[in-house]
Amino acid sequence: MDQGQGGQGDLNWRLSAHPITLLVFLGIRIGALLMYLFGVLFIDDFILVFIFTLLLLSADFYYLKNIAGRRLVGLRWWNEVDTSSGDSKWVFESSDPNVRTVTATDKRFFWLSLYVTPALWVGLAILAIVRLVGVIWLSLIVIALILTVTNTMAFSRCDKFGQASTYANSALGGGIVNNIAGGLLGRLFRLRVYCASTTTLLTKMETNIHGAHDDGFTCGHDAYGNYDDRNGGAYREYAGGGDRACYNCGQEGKAECPEPRKTGACFNCGQEGHSKAECTEPRKMGPCFNCGEEGHSKSECTKPRVFKGTCRICEKEGHPAVDCLERPPDVCKNCQAEGHKTMECKENRKFDLNLVADMLPHEAWAAMKKASDERDLDDFRDALKIYSKAVPHATWADIEKKMRDDDFNIYIIAMETEVDDVMSLIDLQGVLDREYVIGFFFSPKVSRGHLRDRWPADAEQNLERMNNAGIPYERKVPKCLNCGELGHISRSCKEERAEGNDRVEIKCSNCDGVGHRVRDCRQQRKNKHSCRNCGSMEHIASECPEPRSAADVECRKCNEAGHFAKDCPNVADRGPRTCRNCGCEDHIARDCDQPRDISTVTCRNCEKTGHYSRDCDQPKDWSKVQCKNCGEMGHTIVRCRQTPKDEDPRDEPAFSPGSPHREEPDLLGPEASGEAFEFKRNDDDLW
Repeated sequence: MDQGQGGQGDLNWRLSAHPITLLVFLGIRIGALLMYLFGVLFIDDFILVFIFTLLLLSADFYYLKNIAGRRLVGLRWWNEVDTSSGDSKWVFESSDPNVRTVTATDKRFFWLSLYVTPALWVGLAILAIVRLVGVIWLSLIVIALILTVTNTMAFSRCDKFGQASTYANSALGGGIVNNIAGGLLGRLFRLRVYCASTTTLLTKMETNIHGAHDDGFTCGHDAYGNYDDRNGGAYREYAGGGDRACYNCGQEGKAECPEPRKTGACFNCGQEGHSKAECTEPRKMGPCFNCGEEGHSKSECTKPRVFKGTCRICEKEGHPAVDCLERPPDVCKNCQAEGHKTMECKENRKFDLNLVADMLPHEAWAAMKKASDERDLDDFRDALKIYSKAVPHATWADIEKKMRDDDFNIYIIAMETEVDDVMSLIDLQGVLDREYVIGFFFSPKVSRGHLRDRWPADAEQNLERMNNAGIPYERKVPKCLNCGELGHISRSCKEERAEGNDRVEIKCSNCDGVGHRVRDCRQQRKNKHSCRNCGSMEHIASECPEPRSAADVECRKCNEAGHFAKDCPNVADRGPRTCRNCGCEDHIARDCDQPRDISTVTCRNCEKTGHYSRDCDQPKDWSKVQCKNCGEMGHTIVRCRQTPKDEDPRDEPAFSPGSPHREEPDLLGPEASGEAFEFKRNDDDLW
């Protein structure tokens, strides 16, 4: 049908230039309203109606914003964030009326549905308030109003054809937009609204900032489509364009400033011409936060600490909470009693069992039996907690005997262990400092070699050990990383600061220099893909034809750099080395091409020849084992009590509650899974 006939403007979808777009647009809008009404009147399931209505509202918001508005009236809007300032910008886009013609029918359908839909939702909101049974549906109406009103405001601001009603445009151009938009979005973003042409959006906005006038760029207009005589328009607080001064040189009429960029004054020395990162003057630290003097930081201050804050107990100034006269008495973290410190407490541990389910003993035992039959250790531990709460006097030995009578598939084993001084083995009744640790296994026989020395000899010895066995828990007493004593942390330690606890220095990964990061390094950047030996980009170090460079190598004999240990000039010549495998003097065992002679192999465990230490049948001799962490003999790095070398020193102890550096074991022991014994964190409140 010819769209230029007199029928244009009638509410007839057949006169639309885009009938499919129009029908989908109206169908989604009407569908959301009908779904809501149908749910209120006929469906009792609020969640089902809420989900379907919300999906229709979301589809309506997206379809109107990106498809219907662009095809029916040639308008589109979106929101973007300025990466330089972080401000949120509403960008409006409109098609050129000389290039694209919008039919009167499409405009009438579009603007009528745009303003009628929010009004209908307001009416439904009033109806829900009047009908007290429908108050719960207000949450859905609020979401619908937010989505529909947002599109209504945005398209009204973007309209340049003057087809919207006069009242709506005057209201939206006045205080209603500021109030609604400020309330919904103003708390999150500082809105800066821009309008742009379809094809010249980014380039023309950049030109407009520096003031270069472009007659072909018609960006600014009011809600009625009236253009200002200046480039960019001047609609109230959204006025834009005009000649502006360059932010760099201060002159006008420069789209691209040729002057060097001004960085401002240096934050360190106050001089212009360079930034703080490029400053060659010594870094100014500012006054100390404790004494107010310059030249040192608060951590380096030698004067007594001056408390300048507010007490968190009485909210008065002049004293910390530790010196507050209104401070309540300390509560022991072990027994929850008052009058003594946790470090001095010898009473039984009081567990918080509020999160453990309440069951009868036979019900909890049935849950344990079911978990045992399914070989589920997690469910077994949970059921055992419930049973221990129901029968608090039951010991490990009592439970194990009853489990054997009922043919459980899970076995409780009491093993030898070494526990740190910050940990304590606690039994089911809360007795501290037990000797053996409890584990859960699927077999009474040892299945791993590292558990062989810790395993009980028989079932009788296992039951005997259970009378003195428990689960590892934190003592809830801090340990100082400076002096190694319990009862305080390193920040409160009165001993002299240990050498190993010095502050970590910042080191550049590019030049290996100390005192700056790679981002502030002035040396030429090293290519990480180049050869580490000669620096060539054509190959890697394993394919380098050049001899290996010893420039950065440290000799393991004299600890000097510049040569290998085999070429060390500081060690006397030992003569030719002999191969330990075949006895030849022209090579060493590592380069020997003969089959390995097992008769020349010496076991590191029993010092006998003819087998390796991994095949030795003698018990493990721990006196010959050296720790890779502390260098001492008698234990491995797994049981080392020293601070790991690769970890940074902390003021807070690694075992403190909430610390990410040490984990406490699971409440009922991790060894049921057959893995090596570790301390893994698990809050005892769950026990």
